Amino acid sequence: MNNNLNVNGQSAKRVSKFKEHLKARLTILNLVVMAVFSIAALLIYFYSATLKFTDVNQPNLIVWGLLHVPFSLITGIIFAYLLDLLRILMRNQRYARVLINSLLYVLLVVLSVVWVFPFVWLVANSLRGEATGPVRYLFPKEWTFNNYVKLFQDVDMPYVKWFTNTLIVATFTSILSTIIVLLTSYTFSRLKFKSRKGIMQLLMILGMFPGFMAMIAIYFILKTIGLLPGTAIAEVPVANYLISLILVGSSGAAMGYLVSKGYFDTISKSIDEAAEIDGANKAQIFWHIILPMSKPIVIYTALTSFMGPWGDYIFVATITKTRKEAWSVARGLYEMLNGQGRIGQYFTLFCAGAVLISIPITALFVFMQRYYVSGVTGGAVKG
Repeated sequence: MNNNLNVNGQSAKRVSKFKEHLKARLTILNLVVMAVFSIAALLIYFYSATLKFTDVNQPNLIVWGLLHVPFSLITGIIFAYLLDLLRILMRNQRYARVLINSLLYVLLVVLSVVWVFPFVWLVANSLRGEATGPVRYLFPKEWTFNNYVKLFQDVDMPYVKWFTNTLIVATFTSILSTIIVLLTSYTFSRLKFKSRKGIMQLLMILGMFPGFMAMIAIYFILKTIGLLPGTAIAEVPVANYLISLILVGSSGAAMGYLVSKGYFDTISKSIDEAAEIDGANKAQIFWHIILPMSKPIVIYTALTSFMGPWGDYIFVATITKTRKEAWSVARGLYEMLNGQGRIGQYFTLFCAGAVLISIPITALFVFMQRYYVSGVTGGAVKG
């Protein structure tokens, strides 16, 4: 008799614990999660059914969908329970740290694959021997470096000339833009003059508008001053196009003063005052004292100024038009795939050209990454 009472009491306790457990699990959040995942699973089932059955009005579709209603409910319950289990684990600090670190590592691995895959695909296609357009497989059936050899030998697509033009424009644009930005930033950081804040705000607002909004006006200005062919001048040298692109790339550089000004603000003004006591003027202080101390921001400004013209297509296409000798690599690579039948002929050469154009900028970032990061963080202060 006592044994039966004990068994019945234990059963009652188990039922009571199960009810409490069920009551704790059936919160509003869990019910919402259960409903959302159940509906999502049911929609996925129905979508797969529409792919399976060509005629959506068939009775098989309705029957097939109704049969999957229990599976969708089970799916919702499983996800809701997993969410609740995750919430319980997060209350324990050690488990929470392990779980968060694991999720972060998984996320980083996924992002790394997403970021690296396009480059691997590009390199693999540049080494592909099959002279066709895009293919469904990743690794080539025949490995070869002939695409790189053809890239330098193709007369219709003078890649070496395009690369040289791009390097010239990017280098001179970077030098001019860096000088303009640093001088403007130092002026706003150290000198106090009337309308200083107004000019800073105006440049900041103008810098928010993309440069290609003034593309047509810039083109006609360059024609007016004789750098581009017009009614009076039928043809101009290739150097005129390159000078035009350098002017376009560096003329609005002053609007990017903000980061450099923030960096100069971190340098103590007592250095300037000590130099002024010794008889140095503002120009001497900037060139001989402040600038040697500002290597990170100089490299940061030079790199950001170099990247723009290095990959520019819009202004190059507008200014050079059909003058192939003045094109940049970006404009030339576009021409390789622009036209009937060119994808099959030039696709692997296009991939080889894209790999080569990415090497210089990648090398610059790898070797100057330390200065680049310190320049960004050093300039990210309130000025």
